[in-house]
Amino acid sequence: MKKPYIFATITIILWGTSSVTIKHLLAEFTGLQALFCCFSLASLLLFFAICIQGKLKEFKKYKFKDYAILFSLGAFGVFLYNMLNTYSYNFATGTEAAAINYLWPLWIIITSIFILKEKLTKRKIIATAISLFGMILVVTRGDFTSLARANSIGVAMAFVCSFCYGLFSTLCKKIHYDKVISTFLFFLSGALIAFVCVLLFSSFPTITLQNSLWLLLRGFGQFGIAWLAWNIALTKGDTVKMANLALITPFLQLAMLAIFTGEKIGLLSVLGLVFIICGTIIARGGETLNG
Repeated sequence: MKKPYIFATITIILWGTSSVTIKHLLAEFTGLQALFCCFSLASLLLFFAICIQGKLKEFKKYKFKDYAILFSLGAFGVFLYNMLNTYSYNFATGTEAAAINYLWPLWIIITSIFILKEKLTKRKIIATAISLFGMILVVTRGDFTSLARANSIGVAMAFVCSFCYGLFSTLCKKIHYDKVISTFLFFLSGALIAFVCVLLFSSFPTITLQNSLWLLLRGFGQFGIAWLAWNIALTKGDTVKMANLALITPFLQLAMLAIFTGEKIGLLSVLGLVFIICGTIIARGGETLNG
């Protein structure tokens, strides 16, 4: 297996376990506690990567405006997105949260129309309708009369967080900074905001051997190692092929939920996710969506 595929596989496996990890973390910590610990771990790992690559001097080239832009994007795309994503699992099923969250590639396409002045085409309109139908199918499980009785708070959080990440990814297309340094600052921004929120609204958690494993998996693995591996896969490999491989991720998340949490995954939920993914594929028309 070629190196890009190895790194892409590592990323997909780590991302594929994210739903299970979140549910276990919420059983041990508050959402804010988990976010603070995981963002801090990711920041440490990324800073270590920066040191290994000999890029510490690059920080001197960044002006106040650059730091302001990167910290603002981190507040939005790392802290707010992950806060909504994490808390959505408190109010919705893992299936709903995972599937709806994967609307983010579609939001990249929609927000790019307004921010990057890309054209609105019939293909994109059709793709949006297909993905939204898939979301409704996941939420209602085919009983459309139950839409009003759905887990509205959790579904709304998952829907908004998918928009946040899509918008964040679009805004990142407008900036041109070193990828490792910018991602480090994104997570550092998230860690600092989470630290303040823990001080104000929660308390610092008690770390044990058992719950630390989930923190390490989320912080080092899914936030840190997965991002570094994905960046290598996109840099060294065919970006379209890598992006197509990443479409496995949400299905792997559902499988992991069924295996490790016992959550029942209905056929219509899987079908709804298929519609969401199909909408994404149709909308991008061969383009790669890097989030």
